Amino acid sequence: MKPLKYVCVVKVKTAHLPVNVPSLAEVGTRFPQYRAIVREDGRALYDLLTEPLNVVRVVLAANAGLAAVTGVAEIARAPAAELSSGNRLVGALVACIVEANEFQKTGRKRSIPAQGYSRGEVYELPEGAGPQWLN
Repeated sequence: MKPLKYVCVVKVKTAHLPVNVPSLAEVGTRFPQYRAIVREDGRALYDLLTEPLNVVRVVLAANAGLAAVTGVAEIARAPAAELSSGNRLVGALVACIVEANEFQKTGRKRSIPAQGYSRGEVYELPEGAGPQWLN
């Protein structure tokens, strides 16, 4: 019996999705209670959540009408667990990310389907606002 041979063809495409990433100073201004922690113990969490792919995940979750934290809840769980107020810091960083990309709070909360999280803020884009690739 001859062994089966499989051929796999993979097409690679590149996408450029420009997003705005909040600086440490912007996070400290928006959430002064986290100014020191985000520069010290929480810096790894800031670096993780502001990686371009994770910013896109947050923006896509927000644009889909989900709690914005949903986009990075699983990714942020372990580093957030190492901090005393880790989940709240994740929420603050996500708020800075979506607001930097022109989203606004709706005042609504939705559940987050990830361990360690319960509910998170839902954001929306004003008409004609946000990253070009979302419109």
